[in-house]
Amino acid sequence: MSTTLATGRTDDNSERVRQFGAAILAAGSVGLIADAVIAIALSQAWRDYTLNGYRTTWLAAEFDYFLIASGVRYVDMVAVLKWRAEASQLAPVMDQRASERRPLKVASAEWNPSFPPGVTLVTLSKDLGWVTDRGRSRRPPVRPAVPCARSRCQSGGTCAGGSSASCWSGAVRRT
Repeated sequence: MSTTLATGRTDDNSERVRQFGAAILAAGSVGLIADAVIAIALSQAWRDYTLNGYRTTWLAAEFDYFLIASGVRYVDMVAVLKWRAEASQLAPVMDQRASERRPLKVASAEWNPSFPPGVTLVTLSKDLGWVTDRGRSRRPPVRPAVPCARSRCQSGGTCAGGSSASCWSGAVRRT
């Protein structure tokens, strides 16, 4: 990720990121927040945008850093995405072991938004609950979907988090 002072031009990604921020603030339901998060993640607009005159780029597996920079709390993402089958599509963009991801401290050192002095990605991640009390990054709020082996699962459902404890078939939860 890098942040540089940009010209005043507004591109499509920047507008999508602004719309995402407005949607999160104005959302009246968990479903609307989930829709906004999934839409911005799949659009890839979060990877390269300009806000307040600063251009920011994120690597392919740093979507959770984007969420942190956007002020989204970890517990909110867990709650919002928990029952959404399509949320598993976000797992690759928050894969902590991916080669296209930097450690939080490295990404934070390169991030230079127009926040007050002393506010870093690390401090925001602590304030928003994305790291534990010991300073370790929490597991991403989504996991990849895996084929379900349970006999009760119908028509090619998937199990959330790779466990047959919660079986999904589309948006319908079956246990």
